[in-house]
Amino acid sequence: MKEKVWVVDNEVLEDIEFYNGFTIVEQNILEKIFNNAYFIDRELAETDESKKQIIPYVVIKNENNEILVVQRTKNQTEKRLHNLYSVGIGGILIQ
Repeated sequence: MKEKVWVVDNEVLEDIEFYNGFTIVEQNILEKIFNNAYFIDRELAETDESKKQIIPYVVIKNENNEILVVQRTKNQTEKRLHNLYSVGIGGILIQ
């Protein structure tokens, strides 16, 4: 089975400002994204510029403002990220 990723058509995101592909969104914008997102083959999503991949990402911080850092393993699909560190947890993978 081919790997699937979560996408939304570009026009759904027209009124949202992004900084280097990232944004912090209010509840109403999250609802708009969730109501219009769907899964397609990763291969198609990587080449179709009419769609944006939606990658949920969470940064966890405690009361001392310490941020959770995780080291990625070799078990994940993105080989370029193996053994690197992340300051958050995210992504959806359907296989």
